[in-house]
Amino acid sequence: MDLNLSLIIPNYNNEKYLEDCLQSVLNQTYIPDEVIVADDASVDGSVSIIKTYEKEYDFIRGIYREQNLGVAKNRHQAILDAKYEYISTLDSDDFYFSRTKLEKELELIKKKSKQSESIIPYSSIVKVDKKGDKISTRIDQCNAPEGNILYSMITRSKPVPRDLIFRKEQYIEAGGFDPNFQLYEDWDFKIRLAAQHEFYFTREEGVAYRSAGESLSSASTHSHIFWRSKVIQKNLNLVPLKLKLIVLFRFCLYVSKTFFIKALKLSPKLFQGAKRMKNLLR
Repeated sequence: MDLNLSLIIPNYNNEKYLEDCLQSVLNQTYIPDEVIVADDASVDGSVSIIKTYEKEYDFIRGIYREQNLGVAKNRHQAILDAKYEYISTLDSDDFYFSRTKLEKELELIKKKSKQSESIIPYSSIVKVDKKGDKISTRIDQCNAPEGNILYSMITRSKPVPRDLIFRKEQYIEAGGFDPNFQLYEDWDFKIRLAAQHEFYFTREEGVAYRSAGESLSSASTHSHIFWRSKVIQKNLNLVPLKLKLIVLFRFCLYVSKTFFIKALKLSPKLFQGAKRMKNLLR
């Protein structure tokens, strides 16, 4: 069974990491049939890099937005523009850690397709620093969810996979990436994907995720809580009634834990501030 893959790389002002990303794709043992680099109106040197690769490799195609659409809409439109049945995505500041990431995921589709056509393969996430050196592995055999993973996905009780391979038909049926979400649009999509399909783990160290990423790390605590609540509100109807309360309870625990950790981080600063104020009042 021959599988044809389109890889979508959304990019915005990531010239610093874009070449590392593209080279990791070229180093794969299975090179995608099509690589779409969708540039979201970058103002740095990204466009020049994309055009250089586009000239050298006929399977690399640049899409150049005249106006900034935002990551969800940019990625969504590029997926709809893809030529082939199977789709995967890769952020332009990330890269493939394992050379066999795509090959192993496609092999898993072929193996499991005898049981079901609703297979979503995924690999591990490797957290790296700005230089690309490994810090830790976020998914392994002990904590990787498999099969029907809707509950663990919506509660985030186990790691949420990144950069899956899915069919375009599956993407459209699940509703795709919601451009109304400023954060967690990928989690929102994966919840709906998990409601319809089974997920399986390749045991490969797949995507290297830079801990210095701009999107989530720079967002405020309140933004994280707000957009997580929006995702849960949108998708709560997908879980059975008996699990709804558990999902909401776990979200409340997340909120409490987040504010508790924030308070601990602030407490030394508050203590120092109070001490300085006390000295001024003497």
